[in-house]
Amino acid sequence: MPAFFILLFSDMSRQQTKNVKDLSLFLLQLLAIWLSWKGIVYITGEERIPLEERLFPRLSEQWEALNNAMRWVVLNGSEKVLNIGGYATENTGYVLRIKDRHGVGLGNYCLGFQLIYYFSMLIFISDLSNTRKLFAIVTGIPIVVCLNICRFAALCYITVYHHHLMKFSHEYFFSAIVLGVLMLYYLFLIRKT
Repeated sequence: MPAFFILLFSDMSRQQTKNVKDLSLFLLQLLAIWLSWKGIVYITGEERIPLEERLFPRLSEQWEALNNAMRWVVLNGSEKVLNIGGYATENTGYVLRIKDRHGVGLGNYCLGFQLIYYFSMLIFISDLSNTRKLFAIVTGIPIVVCLNICRFAALCYITVYHHHLMKFSHEYFFSAIVLGVLMLYYLFLIRKT
């Protein structure tokens, strides 16, 4: 009987060691993803730095064009959501406001590219087949964009009618919702079938 417990204990020990190694590898991969995004931002430059002062101005110019295209999608989508809700809006191409009220500006950091990158890389390092990875990324991008449109429209509403909740909503509430939806989608994708 004692030999059975020794065998069971040694097997549990091997499994625990494997779990620790797997977790350590996953955390290292997450760190590499985070650092690689920092590298992308370093190479393309930050919005506040003039194009000619960036590391690679021509590349940064393309990056800004992509940001402007996404800004257009999010601003116009959010405007349509607010219009459907019965609100007249003003869209300056950078700021969206409910007519004659406060508005919300949409900077590069709020466009969702960072979240799209993190989600895509998380899918990339998963154990999914290549076909399922491609499906997950192709469907994940519009999910992020749609969530961002709804988030931005809600922030425009909040800035007018519940301004005291703006910081909490922007920093925490909507971040939790967007991350929660993406995490549920990720768990759905990687579930064992």
